[in-house]
Amino acid sequence: MNKFFLSTLFSSLAACTVSTTDNFTNPPPPPPATCATSAQVVGCGAGSVGYACTSDRPDDGDTNLVCSAGSQGAGVTTFCCLPFGQSFNECAPDTTIAGCADPGFGFSCAGAVGPADVDSRLACSAAIAGSGASSYCCLPSDVAPVCAAAPGATCAGASVGYACASGASPGDNDAPMACDVGVEGEAGATIHCCVPFLQSTSGCEENQHAGCAEGAFGFTCAGALRPETFNAALSCNASSAPSTYCCTL
Repeated sequence: MNKFFLSTLFSSLAACTVSTTDNFTNPPPPPPATCATSAQVVGCGAGSVGYACTSDRPDDGDTNLVCSAGSQGAGVTTFCCLPFGQSFNECAPDTTIAGCADPGFGFSCAGAVGPADVDSRLACSAAIAGSGASSYCCLPSDVAPVCAAAPGATCAGASVGYACASGASPGDNDAPMACDVGVEGEAGATIHCCVPFLQSTSGCEENQHAGCAEGAFGFTCAGALRPETFNAALSCNASSAPSTYCCTL
């Protein structure tokens, strides 16, 4: 390749370069070097990917990710991270939302557009008003086949609404959420309010038959574990059965 051709090529490329006044970094920075993808992270839904970090968060500086609150382990913190272009909307990660525990996704949005408007794989709580922004707690919308997100449901705080048929619960099959018994909705559906909760047989699992009052979340836990260990915003009382709890948000 001769020098004349290279000079012409570089001149043409320079002519195509446009300077902008925005604050985008192009290409955006990757996750910190202290974080790496991990197939061992459980509970990741809505197209999210698991990360394990020795410090920092995967979405620290990476504006193409929004990550869950994180679960601490032996020397690492694990996250579920969703591809989400922060630069192209008015939503950013928010880890301060009470009840939006791992593996839920917390957002703070400055505009009227919520996270579920940007990504249909998300089902989100009603907007929680804050200082100049609205916060949302989001879970996967792709849950049990007979359940679908119900954004118009009346659910408290960080809890997310779903409508289910055939007596199903969005938390069936150890989905990463725990749901209340529900109330009757339209066309025979049951409306459930669900909170982020990493269900496990060695931890706690949703129990729809715990005998809890309407609007409460029922759990069965292993040994001396309690649901508050996995979602600190829950307030729980023991039920009549051993290791069974009724909780409110």
